[in-house]
Amino acid sequence: MCQFLASLNESRESYESYFTPKEMFDIWKKQKVSDYSPFPVTRKTYQELDTVTRLKLRNEYLEKQFQEKKSDSKKIRAILGYRTKRVDG
Repeated sequence: MCQFLASLNESRESYESYFTPKEMFDIWKKQKVSDYSPFPVTRKTYQELDTVTRLKLRNEYLEKQFQEKKSDSKKIRAILGYRTKRVDG
């Protein structure tokens, strides 16, 4: 993506400073569109949320992430044969 933006900036500056004719700039744009057409840009609409709803959904999301990591950790320990031991001092 950075390479594309650098190329766009260079081509645009070349055109705007009269080094590149409009036809060449248009050919460049058409080629770039063709190059990136397998990767379309899509628009995603987001729901407007009040603060309470947003925080509730965030907490649910974080809880789900925590439970997944906790489950993964248990699976890894089981695979490796680890058991949690309490060390009494």
